Amino acid sequence: MAVFSPDPAQPAGQAQRPGAPVELSTQVQAWTVLEAAARLERPWTGAGAGGSAER
Repeated sequence: MAVFSPDPAQPAGQAQRPGAPVELSTQVQAWTVLEAAARLERPWTGAGAGGSAER
């Protein structure tokens, strides 16, 4: 399971103690950013989220 830090400047292991409750909103926001980054068009390949260079 991936756990994201509530403070982007610190790794989750340093920002939270082990076993501490994790705010779901922080996790959802971080995951949304990762999903958006993964869907951005990659200019070096010409392929976007669909995996095709054709439009």
